[in-house]
Amino acid sequence: MALNYGLIDRETFDFAYSVAREILEKLKRGEFSPEVVWRY
Repeated sequence: MALNYGLIDRETFDFAYSVAREILEKLKRGEFSPEVVWRY
């Protein structure tokens, strides 16, 4: 939605989307530490 309204550019959106997908994949495999989530 932020992309549709011009609040962020496509490059920023793509980067954030790729990081989010990577985190979700690691969560599914149990490789992502919950401590990291709580820190941020």
